[in-house]
Amino acid sequence: MSDPNRLVLHPDDTPLPDPAVLDVEALAVVVGIDPHGEAGMLDRVLGLFITDSRQYLQDLRGALQISDAAHARRIVHTLKSSAATVGARAFAALAAQLEARAAAGDLDALRTQASALDAHYNAAVTALTRWRASYR
Repeated sequence: MSDPNRLVLHPDDTPLPDPAVLDVEALAVVVGIDPHGEAGMLDRVLGLFITDSRQYLQDLRGALQISDAAHARRIVHTLKSSAATVGARAFAALAAQLEARAAAGDLDALRTQASALDAHYNAAVTALTRWRASYR
């Protein structure tokens, strides 16, 4: 008999998000820390990802405006790690590519891809929000 209070990652009647955008299995690690949701860990992690990443994207634009490659690299590294934690695959993958470009000092590539990074963030937030609303 299953525990009715346990978070269900894959209910039978709910379609999974596009795995290119959101890897629900990556969220199993977060869920495993607080499997019954008593501490609200999942909601805290998702909330921090959403708000912190939004701020980091703004900070990235500032770093690009003043051509600070080192700061831009740290920002995209943080975005990559945070996105991977919540299973935001496409966002994490693009952030990883941009981290390599920033490490090479190629700020033009970051400037060119900044809108795509924003779009991947928005897609991840949409997928996470829908997933969280559908799963208990």
